[in-house]
Amino acid sequence: MSDILYDPATMNTLYDDLNHSGSQLRSEGSNLEDQAKAFNSALQGDNANQGFHATYTKWADEFDNHLQVLDQLQQSVEDALHRALAADSAVGQGFDVSF
Repeated sequence: MSDILYDPATMNTLYDDLNHSGSQLRSEGSNLEDQAKAFNSALQGDNANQGFHATYTKWADEFDNHLQVLDQLQQSVEDALHRALAADSAVGQGFDVSF
């Protein structure tokens, strides 16, 4: 049988890093959206607006897809952390002997 090894400190750090990175990405994505609106309104000519809109929409869709993957990864890490800590607690309680 193989041993299940985990490092709670590493898992907590990973979870915190994922949350922090996700927050930063969302913030920068929001900033980019604001700047894209300003840039689009400054463009002159239908072709320029259409070209920019098509390119920005493609980027925004891909960005949203990546954020969804990041959310799923964050949730998986959080779930794994909770399961590991619960298992650790259950095993620890098994050694609690009171007389």
